[in-house]
Amino acid sequence: MTINSDIQEEKPEGITRRNFLTLAGITTIAAPLALKGLESAFYQGLIFGFNNPTANDSATSIALRIGEMAPNSENLEYRPMIDILEEGIATYKLESGPQPFSRRIDDYKGVDYYIDVIDKYRSEHLFPQPPNKLVGQLVSNFPQGAHEAYFQSSMANNSFEELFTAGSGFDKRFRKKHPEFIHKSGLYINNDKIGQIMYEEGKLEINELKLMIEEKKAETGAPVSASYIFAHFLKGNDGDISNSIFDTAIFLKFMARNNSDTGDFVPNENNVNWYRQNIKDEYQGQNYTSTLEDEKKSAINLIGKPYHSWNLVSMLQFLPVEVIRIGGIQKQLSTFSEQGLGKTRADIQTLDDLKKIESFLFSF
Repeated sequence: MTINSDIQEEKPEGITRRNFLTLAGITTIAAPLALKGLESAFYQGLIFGFNNPTANDSATSIALRIGEMAPNSENLEYRPMIDILEEGIATYKLESGPQPFSRRIDDYKGVDYYIDVIDKYRSEHLFPQPPNKLVGQLVSNFPQGAHEAYFQSSMANNSFEELFTAGSGFDKRFRKKHPEFIHKSGLYINNDKIGQIMYEEGKLEINELKLMIEEKKAETGAPVSASYIFAHFLKGNDGDISNSIFDTAIFLKFMARNNSDTGDFVPNENNVNWYRQNIKDEYQGQNYTSTLEDEKKSAINLIGKPYHSWNLVSMLQFLPVEVIRIGGIQKQLSTFSEQGLGKTRADIQTLDDLKKIESFLFSF
């Protein structure tokens, strides 16, 4: 089940398909394959700028500038993700735990691998293929560990057991604690006990951190930055930055979309109220504590901003920046015709900053 949670807004005016492509520096290649206006042209541009770092950077920056034109998309409390990450690591270091470190998954593939995948696919077809086919080829060639993480932000998790996603600290901690449930192949052994234990331990972890956040908010009188959540997971993961970013994304998503007592996927005003009271909105796009025209729908949508941004950053352990950008833009463009880019401002801001974030994280 895919969550379609973007806010409907008018498309920004003033940028045509032609001058957009010119600005992106990819007119000659992308224009002949443009499918249906600006959104498809941009999508094409990003795909065909895939093996051109300048075009890839430029296309993402142009998307950000389009998003900035959308009404109410400027959040005065915005902080760059790199600042939030840096603050979380600094907080963790005060605990005197193991040195923080970043890492890739064992079967990580660099951008040249994906360029070869696309080149091979193109060579096998007489006519140019539409962008969704090209992206499908990329996804089907992801390393095994990347698939579940890639779809994490858009899939509905229906229980505490689903917190234990491959590549997360939730999963790693469970495996360390319960080796009796791990087959020699590395897969979980399916039996009557494992689901119940995951349910109980997942519920305990979620609610312990939820209470910590509420107590911190009561102590300071202000909503808590996600840097506090990140620092908490760094402590639980012995300084593993990659696991802890993913855990932060998973927790933020759970609290935005699920019932913390039952684990059920039931996004409603209770999630909105908890976010507004306890989680600081530091992400671009309209602030979710502001007065909203369509209160119920818009607020549910906007509290998804934090977990979307953290999920994009979490993908750096699995995929190169260029591929994350393509996947991120694909998800935005799937609903762009109806909803515009206003709601996606937070995601695009993170995508635009992703190379700087990568350099910072992998300096550890």
